[in-house]
Amino acid sequence: MRFAANILAVKEDRKSGGQTLELTGELDAASAPALRERLAEVATRGEGPLVIDMSALSFIDSTGLSVLINAKRRLTRRGRGLALVCPPGHVRRILEVTQLLDTLDCYESRAEALAAVAAAS
Repeated sequence: MRFAANILAVKEDRKSGGQTLELTGELDAASAPALRERLAEVATRGEGPLVIDMSALSFIDSTGLSVLINAKRRLTRRGRGLALVCPPGHVRRILEVTQLLDTLDCYESRAEALAAVAAAS
């Protein structure tokens, strides 16, 4: 599924040992509303923890950060965990500067994120 004139692509993966959404492109004011809707749907229909893989995300702004924070709150209220895959690079630096690495449970690899959400379940 692609949002906002191909700026953000979201692919769902259930083969990696849990529910994972892979984000590719840019998460900004143009693409955030559609991702917000997709995450709300995932939160209500899914079970267990969710991993959002941002390895291929090239840009994130404050609107995108807000979507991720709200998704974490929504999932937490439903008793589900959330972890982000965010390897070193520009997007991780934004999470460091905003002091959201720990709040959003960020990991450098998908294997680490999946292991963390499995251990918390």
